[in-house]
Amino acid sequence: MAIGPIQRKLFYSHTMVAKALVSIIIPSYNYANFIIETLTSIRGQKYEHWEAIVVDDGSTDNTEALVLELAKVDARIIYVYQENKGLSAARNTGIKKASGDYIQFLDADDLISEDKIQLQLDHFAADKNLGISYCNTYYFTNNNIQERYRSLDLTQQEWIIRLNDRPTTEQLWELVNRNIMPVNSPLVKREVVKKVGDFNTELTSLEDWEYWFKSAMYFKFGYLDNERAYGMVRVHHTSMSKDLKKMYLNEIVVRSLFQIYIDDAMSDSEEGRKLKKENMRLLKRPNSYFIAEEGFFNVKHAFQMIKKNGLKQFMSAYMKAINDFRKKNRA
Repeated sequence: MAIGPIQRKLFYSHTMVAKALVSIIIPSYNYANFIIETLTSIRGQKYEHWEAIVVDDGSTDNTEALVLELAKVDARIIYVYQENKGLSAARNTGIKKASGDYIQFLDADDLISEDKIQLQLDHFAADKNLGISYCNTYYFTNNNIQERYRSLDLTQQEWIIRLNDRPTTEQLWELVNRNIMPVNSPLVKREVVKKVGDFNTELTSLEDWEYWFKSAMYFKFGYLDNERAYGMVRVHHTSMSKDLKKMYLNEIVVRSLFQIYIDDAMSDSEEGRKLKKENMRLLKRPNSYFIAEEGFFNVKHAFQMIKKNGLKQFMSAYMKAINDFRKKNRA
């Protein structure tokens, strides 16, 4: 039988007095093959005052049995089941269940270094203004956990943007351009989650990018440059060949939301107008992809895009699609 909430509370109060509690939120869907390795990574943390909330998003494998078995010997592991609702909804359930002063998001097949949480808590202690501390992340395959890469495409090309002591507008400029970190990289103050709210359940990818953008509007980001603090992302064959159409579709939604967020927070400022203009310029890429995919003379699709983004944005994306088509055919 798993240890209940009263026993868990007593465990915390008697053994970890006056320490910040870190809630590690782990959404899982049919990842029984990896979940124990992930939980073992967490149990190996040098900082011990944490709770790991595994949100089982309607798995049909033996995730439940494995997690509950481990929870019998470690009161810090909490199992929560919900009907399948998707990754963002599972994270949101974890947020609601979390009791921690800090939040660590971790996918059910990923790992974190043994010093990560302690070093990031030290980072917060050194800078009281930090809302999010984030660090390096490596990528690995099932075949060789020791062979680590800097990027999802299994190269050594670094992509994580290192933000330190940047004003809010500079943080937003980086995030308007692209995502700056994977979801397991940051440790997040509870105040950030309270302010920003839930992950967007309408997004099937890029939901973390949208979340960081909203966070950057109100909180300071800080990159922790320490080789002992890092996350590890497991790369599957499916993640290496992501559905480009799905990614671009979600990018259109995310960038449309960016326009709204900038309007709400910075509508009267020159910097806000510049950010919106840059965001609209970057919207050409996913729009031009869909124009090319749907056909240059698909009238129905054209009217849908004009209605959503305006004639000027449609024409700009249309010309980019034509130019990309020409370049591709000349190559």
